[in-house]
Amino acid sequence: MINLNSLFRSAFVYTLLGFLPMASAFVLTPIFTKYLSPEEYGVIALSNVFQSFLSIFIAIGIDAAFTRFYFKYNKHIITRALLSTALICILSFSAILYVLFIFVGEYVFKISFNVSGFTFNEFGQYIFITTTFACAYSIISQYYRDTENLKSFSWLAVIYFVLVTSGSYTGVVIMGLGAKGSVIGKMIGTFITMILYLFIFFSKTGFIFKKKYAIQMYIYGYPLVIYALLATTFDSMDKLFLSKYFKLSELGQYNLAFVIASTIGIILNSMQAATSPNIYKLLNSNEENNHEQINKIYRYTIIATLFIIVSCIALSYPLLNYYINERYQSAIIYVPFLSLAFLARAYFMIYSNPLFFHGKTLYLPLINGISVVIGLAANYILIKQFGIIGVSISVLVIKLSQAFLTFLVIKKTLLYNKIEYQLNQVHALSFIVIFSVVITNSDIIPDINNVKIKYIVPVLTFLMFFLISIIQNSKNKTQ
Repeated sequence: MINLNSLFRSAFVYTLLGFLPMASAFVLTPIFTKYLSPEEYGVIALSNVFQSFLSIFIAIGIDAAFTRFYFKYNKHIITRALLSTALICILSFSAILYVLFIFVGEYVFKISFNVSGFTFNEFGQYIFITTTFACAYSIISQYYRDTENLKSFSWLAVIYFVLVTSGSYTGVVIMGLGAKGSVIGKMIGTFITMILYLFIFFSKTGFIFKKKYAIQMYIYGYPLVIYALLATTFDSMDKLFLSKYFKLSELGQYNLAFVIASTIGIILNSMQAATSPNIYKLLNSNEENNHEQINKIYRYTIIATLFIIVSCIALSYPLLNYYINERYQSAIIYVPFLSLAFLARAYFMIYSNPLFFHGKTLYLPLINGISVVIGLAANYILIKQFGIIGVSISVLVIKLSQAFLTFLVIKKTLLYNKIEYQLNQVHALSFIVIFSVVITNSDIIPDINNVKIKYIVPVLTFLMFFLISIIQNSKNKTQ
């Protein structure tokens, strides 16, 4: 049986360290909004969209398959060979894909973005290098986490964060290269970090390629390519719609709100990465009370997500008012709904775990395919009704549909009963936060004596949520 107190302490450490590599954009936000125009910030948003799609075709599901097969083999010599095989596959696929993009890259950028100045020759090649080594980083960090090698995991996370952040800062502030400086600086930081770690790793193990491992990871991972492609499509749908129907400056303002809200996603992804290995261990084991331990992890995941969402919304107001250039002030209206969407993401993460563990990954493309259709419809309807704010609301609609469809699938396949989810205790807290955010950001709350009451509501929600969670936790301890 896993010691949950030890697990939560370990998960906290890995979550904190896992947050670092992805936190660079958030740390640099006050600086970027000072030195970059909203149009340039919009270009950075598009570069991130391209990186998200590109990473799918470079990794081809191997990054997701690696942890699953690590716990299948779980022997030092074999898992190092598994890691070497995964890295060689990623680097090889990247090389093949790059040769293809030499011929079709400009055309892909034109039909996908059609934004003046944002071309493959101008930006795409730098993003390609960044994405390749970012995928390698993902595999190596998973390996260190799965082997519980906290020291190596820590060094990798810190070095990656420092070099990427300093590289982006140098490109934008010192070199004055604008959005291109950010992209090039990020590439240099990622490249230096991973070249160092790849050199150290392969100098110790040599280039080990096991065809058996590559085939097994590919068979497990290829359905995830379609799933990830659809997931990235509706994750990026808001920015693609904005680039097509609104000004690049408006996309830049929206992207600032997305960066603020995405800190929730970064922490949530880090929490998932920190707890998934232990959840797999519990699912692999037949010990008593394993399901209760799994459910306790899930309950605390939702509670932590709610806490972070409320904190993000409450802190976004002073952050944007006092630390961000006034050109970006309109971003404040997009933060609440973008933040709330990550609550649906947390539920999806929990409900999809049995699909990943039991190899039911073929359901995931279907779930995301339906969600994409719902997202397209939501964007067309809500943009006409609410303008840009409708785009942020549609993100919430898409995420909710994904979580609900996943819940229906695990109920239908009886995987829900195998884990015996016990999440009713946190549903009330979720409802309180959802209700508060919706009411706060409606027009029915008036200003009193020029005091914007709606800005106070997130703080009151946070206090109410904190009180209820303490009461609920006390009840759990007495049972």
